[in-house]
Amino acid sequence: MNIQVEPILDRFTAIFREELEADLAGIYLHGSLAMGCFNPVGSDIDILVVIRTPLPHARAARIAQKLLALRDDIANGLEILIYRSIRTLRSGMKVYFCCIFQFKDGLIYRQRRFDCFERFQ
Repeated sequence: MNIQVEPILDRFTAIFREELEADLAGIYLHGSLAMGCFNPVGSDIDILVVIRTPLPHARAARIAQKLLALRDDIANGLEILIYRSIRTLRSGMKVYFCCIFQFKDGLIYRQRRFDCFERFQ
């Protein structure tokens, strides 16, 4: 399937801006699209979202439902990495918490451990 990337990214960005508002620190592309080797016939879309506060389950579920509405347009797949940034007071160093979501077969999965995905309800 040959996908049109820009409209998908616009809709994706709107979903996260609407749901996260001031908690959203940034949305970034990574993977093949960011590196200039994206193939619209076979590549998935890799997105990194940085948030300022923890993502409550209810909010994550609302976001997931809205993203599922995009699944017909992203048949090649979508990988979403959501990072929460935390700044330590003593060193000024940033620490990140990562929660990974993936689209697969029209469903959303979240990563429980580095090697284990479960269906997201």
